[in-house]
Amino acid sequence: AGQGLAGVAPALAVVLVALSSSGTPDEACVAPHIDKAAVIYFVASALLFGAAVAAFGVLERSTRYIASGLGDAVSVEEDDDEEAEPDLDTNLLENDGDIASVCRSIALPALAVFLVFTCTLSVFPALTSLTRAPSNANALHKRLFVPLLFLEFNALDTIGRASAGIVEVPSSRTLVALSALRFAFVPCFIFDDIEHGPTNGPAVLQTTAAPFLLMAPFALSNGLLAALALTAAPPLVAASDRELAGNLMGLFLVLGLSCGSLLSFGLVAAA
Repeated sequence: AGQGLAGVAPALAVVLVALSSSGTPDEACVAPHIDKAAVIYFVASALLFGAAVAAFGVLERSTRYIASGLGDAVSVEEDDDEEAEPDLDTNLLENDGDIASVCRSIALPALAVFLVFTCTLSVFPALTSLTRAPSNANALHKRLFVPLLFLEFNALDTIGRASAGIVEVPSSRTLVALSALRFAFVPCFIFDDIEHGPTNGPAVLQTTAAPFLLMAPFALSNGLLAALALTAAPPLVAASDRELAGNLMGLFLVLGLSCGSLLSFGLVAAA
């Protein structure tokens, strides 16, 4: 949820800048008053950083954190690292089989994470940034159209991530199926009312409300399924391998981001 919240602040800053801008809609969406935008982005990042430091300070003093012994565990691990330096080459050779075994165990959640972010990055922000308000809309509507779309995604993505804590984790096969179903959003966004896009799509997708109605389930499912898939992997392996499983899930997340970004170039060109 923290990553999603970090995306809300810049999106909100863009909306505020667009509100204060008096330029053309495209100027307001792409680069409105760079100096003012830079100040807002910096202040938002600084405030979030300060809030995170303050929250960690409060966490360190909480009774639950003290009772968990996490602080003592960190200091013990640092002492052990100073006392003995392991042979990295030997450890890598010994863990070759473990990595393969862990990969097989978390294959389905890893595939789900890969599909979620491949689908998301193929559409957002490449295609969604091309969405435009109707030509008969007023200037304020045109300036706010894309920034509000981005704000909606980040806000609902954050809600989806936070909701994973109260939703029962489904089976790994279900996660993969739901992640694959999200690709149905791709043609919907392509036939949406985007700049220089196809105009022979369904009439319901050419309306002003269509991008916002599509974005709601798209963003919610991104945050929810990604969080569920990431939390589904560690319980599938032994306790000693859970750190490795988490690192591998991060690897598949990055692979999904990379593949989605590459796919977005083709989709934009096709649209």
